[in-house]
Amino acid sequence: MASIGIDVGGSKILGIVADSKGRVHKSIKVPTPAIGSRKVLQSIKDIVHALSNHTKPKKIGIGFPGFIEENSKIKNLTNIKGFNNFNLKKNLCFPGTKLAIDNDVNCMALAEKKWGALKDIENGLCITIGTGVGGSLILNGKLFRGSNGFAGEIGHIIVKQDGWKCGCGKKGCLESMINKKAVRKRAIKKGLGNISPQKVEELSEKGNKKAIKVYEETAQYLAIGLDNAIQLFDPEKIVLAGGISNSKVLLKETIKQVKKLSVSGKKVFIQKSPLGKESVALGASIL
Repeated sequence: MASIGIDVGGSKILGIVADSKGRVHKSIKVPTPAIGSRKVLQSIKDIVHALSNHTKPKKIGIGFPGFIEENSKIKNLTNIKGFNNFNLKKNLCFPGTKLAIDNDVNCMALAEKKWGALKDIENGLCITIGTGVGGSLILNGKLFRGSNGFAGEIGHIIVKQDGWKCGCGKKGCLESMINKKAVRKRAIKKGLGNISPQKVEELSEKGNKKAIKVYEETAQYLAIGLDNAIQLFDPEKIVLAGGISNSKVLLKETIKQVKKLSVSGKKVFIQKSPLGKESVALGASIL
């Protein structure tokens, strides 16, 4: 059978069956258990079992947030409890099946390079914005991991001194200023109540000025982060994915702000992932 790819996120776990051409034949999505590594691992196993349909998959790939070391040990994971210094491979067993694990945004970048927005691009940056914020680089046509495998992690650069506290312990990280929690905080401050980012997005598309302002302010910090990345890596294209990236206001305002801020940003194309919500799982399927 085709390969299985799994995207483990802070709010959901998505599993797919995909073929060598990037076509998805089956998918299953479940909420990420709030507490405990055992429950998350069991959810992964249940998804694999359901997707396998009682047959042994050719291989299984898993995209996981945080810094993934070569031995599959997870470091600095801020948005799923119970996994810091956790060896994922040792605790997941699928006898007779190849199991590969990588950072979730690295998986996204592999999929975008093979089938998506970076297919004909030599230098690009992928970013996911959801419960957390992650990044990955394609440089000279290949995934760039850096000296310790953590290259591209844009979520933990500082974009506001003494800003909101991040799960990593620092203040003012890009993640803490633009993730789901940040959008909720801005919505509350604007008098919209404790509503979801999706609801803020819906209101903004209906012309609600407060909701529009929430995403405009969020875009200011995203633009600062992207400007820093542009100056360092000079990408041809930046690809955004994750629930927060669905906001049309966010995308439009981010492009506008990057052009204002950046010396060279006018030449960089910024877009949403054409592979959508399945980008990480697709990349995981080809690990």
